Amino acid sequence: MKNGASKTAEWALLVTSVVLEATSAIFEQLGHPLPSMVMAFVALLLSILDLILKARQRGITCDRRGLLPCFYRHSSLDVRNRKPFASLVHYFGLAGALWQCCFTTVGYHYTHQKLVNPIKLCLLSFILALCVLISKKKEIRVFFKILKNMEKIRRPSHAGSWYTDNPKKLEEELEGWLSATGLTKSPDVRGYSYSGRAAAYAFGNIDPTNMLVSFVIMWCDFVEITRVFLLGPSHHYYTPKCALSTATVYETPIGDLPIDLEVIEELKATGKFELMDLQVDEAEHSMEMHLPYLAKIFEGHPVKVVPILVGSLHANNEAMYGRLLAKYVDDPTNFFSVSSDFCHWGSRFQYTHYDKKCGPIHKSIEALDRMGMDIIETGNADAFKQYLSEYDNTICGRHPISVFLHMSRNCSTKIKIKFLRYEQSSQCKTMRDSSVSYASAAAKVSAYGNSIALGWQQQQGCAVIVVYWKRPSKVA
Repeated sequence: MKNGASKTAEWALLVTSVVLEATSAIFEQLGHPLPSMVMAFVALLLSILDLILKARQRGITCDRRGLLPCFYRHSSLDVRNRKPFASLVHYFGLAGALWQCCFTTVGYHYTHQKLVNPIKLCLLSFILALCVLISKKKEIRVFFKILKNMEKIRRPSHAGSWYTDNPKKLEEELEGWLSATGLTKSPDVRGYSYSGRAAAYAFGNIDPTNMLVSFVIMWCDFVEITRVFLLGPSHHYYTPKCALSTATVYETPIGDLPIDLEVIEELKATGKFELMDLQVDEAEHSMEMHLPYLAKIFEGHPVKVVPILVGSLHANNEAMYGRLLAKYVDDPTNFFSVSSDFCHWGSRFQYTHYDKKCGPIHKSIEALDRMGMDIIETGNADAFKQYLSEYDNTICGRHPISVFLHMSRNCSTKIKIKFLRYEQSSQCKTMRDSSVSYASAAAKVSAYGNSIALGWQQQQGCAVIVVYWKRPSKVA
């Protein structure tokens, strides 16, 4: 999934066509019609390429007769109900390029015939270029920021050790785990060998093709998942705050995931976040273990990621970050992947809590985990804090989970969490044994009649909450 490259290409085409239109108009006014005409035609071609690229990103096939295929959604079966997929700005730019072609062709004709051009001045191209630049100022600023910094790629530093770095084998493993869940789609410190199956139950709930219809003045568009917030604990870097990635792309063996620089800038502007350099980013495994699943699930669906490293937060800061991020939960184009684990039991983890009333050690571990899972299902961040204080369960992602519980408390979307699956890496029978717990869950929301799915995948160093909006199924 090369979303970063395709998005950069899209903006390169748009900015270049706008610059060419404006330059063409300047040359025309300076009495150089030939270069003006050439630039106008190049701008027109770039505008068309821009639309074709956007069409391909939306999965629109060019096989409809009697229509301009890249101007319509492939899901529109009724010709009368076809809706243009691109924004007004894209068509505005195309119209401007087309007009500039006509204007410069007329100018070239009169100049070539040594006649006086009746059209003395045309400001339309300048107006069109200005409108496009103003309407896209945020995106263009981000685009030039990318060009300025170039791509800062976070390498998959744990590929080849915690999980295979062979793209074909990795895809086969992911497909196998996902298909085994029976869900919508046909991450132990040691990696996927223990946790991959449990992870699939969380990620398998994601269906990026389910969309929510959103109507905006005169324009109809489909809202789909376009952004993934990654919240993971820090295992190697101490910070009492949350830290944002400075990378522009997260690389995986099966495709790259671009960083949403616009949202990163929004969060930086709050003054509540630190920045982590690439060395810190690549040393941390908690979020990386989610990336191959995301690359696989969103294959063919443009999506950006917002990585947030959650430090050792005080309870007040957990609540503060929850309030700050809550608005993003209410956005149906977002979902959240929250990294954690449950009980690391054994002397090597310096945790050997054992309630003999529960029976064997592994049953005691399960009872302890399920107690925490039951509290998480209530969405009560205070009760979860009390549980951790009383039992000190070795949950590395206690802070990311708490932040998410505060997010669910402060958002307007009602979230109900339900655990679906629980596993342990091994069944401890003696005090010399050790194990790590894994689980998956799903949740639904009633807001707007849509459903949200949440999956929790507890594993050594990596658990996941995934949140997405889904159009409800029709009831016969």
